[in-house]
Amino acid sequence: MIEEIGHVTEVGPTYLKIASQPKSACGNCAAEKGCGQGVLNRWSTKPTTLTLLLNGRNPSEFSVEDQVVIGLNESSLLINTLVLYLTPLIAMILGVLLGNYLFSSDLGTAGIGALGLFAGALLSRTFLKFFSASSVEPVLLGKAKPVTS
Repeated sequence: MIEEIGHVTEVGPTYLKIASQPKSACGNCAAEKGCGQGVLNRWSTKPTTLTLLLNGRNPSEFSVEDQVVIGLNESSLLINTLVLYLTPLIAMILGVLLGNYLFSSDLGTAGIGALGLFAGALLSRTFLKFFSASSVEPVLLGKAKPVTS
């Protein structure tokens, strides 16, 4: 389970709205001011707001600004990522092989390869939309434990 800490922005009768600040790849090294990645992270990191169901938990347990732990199933995320990226790639390769077999020109081969890429993208999008949407939804794991120093 991949875990992330967020803070509660709204408490509803059956849901919590949670803001999560995305983590940057860097920003803690000595070259932060001269690094392009650090500049991009300062400009583009916006908090993500999620609405999570309480799933039978008592809403009075939570209040605004509480720190909570959000979880995401790691294996489902990996499988969905592989489907998302590999299906169009494999379809494009098959399209290139088919185009090379059917046409003697590079333009025909590239055209059938591009059609394969597009068809693979549509196929992976359809698969993920209908078969695995709920498996990659974040879930509320509970309140975060306070950090003691």
